[in-house]
Amino acid sequence: MLFQLPSPKDKTTLEAIKISSLADAGWTEKDLENLLAENLTSLIREEYLMVISQERPMQEEPDILALDKDGVLYIFELKRTKSEPEHLLQVMRYGQRFGVFGYDRLNDKYRKFEKTSKKDLQHSHKEYFNLKEKISKMDFNKKQKFIVVTNGIDVGTLRSIKYWRDKGLPIEPLIYKLYRVESKFLLDFNPY
Repeated sequence: MLFQLPSPKDKTTLEAIKISSLADAGWTEKDLENLLAENLTSLIREEYLMVISQERPMQEEPDILALDKDGVLYIFELKRTKSEPEHLLQVMRYGQRFGVFGYDRLNDKYRKFEKTSKKDLQHSHKEYFNLKEKISKMDFNKKQKFIVVTNGIDVGTLRSIKYWRDKGLPIEPLIYKLYRVESKFLLDFNPY
């Protein structure tokens, strides 16, 4: 909960800032996806990630695919609403599909995403992370991490996440809240 800080004279009264929504701000889920893809390293401070793909219209794909410096594939599913347990199943379904991609298929996705780049994924990855040497093509996508981005989370989803984590599945919620203060909207991300 976000509160407006009272004046020093009135230290006892807290006024809650009301939670808003992307729809109230005139934003779509795709707008949020683009914002997250362009600012991933600012919003997720624990990991430094390289975006290699975004969902294309009329395709059954994760909203964002990204790699860390070790070649771990991060699969993001974004929702403009509060989380539901079914969202976890959706991101895991993408894991089944994209988790088996070898280097060549990831490279194809990257080249479609980075239309201006003539470099391959292996070379771009080395440059992006400032590595001394390229990682092996075999090291790309050996592991995956699943991230569900939502505007809030319910108890059922938290229980499901705990269940899957206890079974060894690396799944995390990334919760955001949108607040309206006068005519401005404030975005708060809580990295996992």
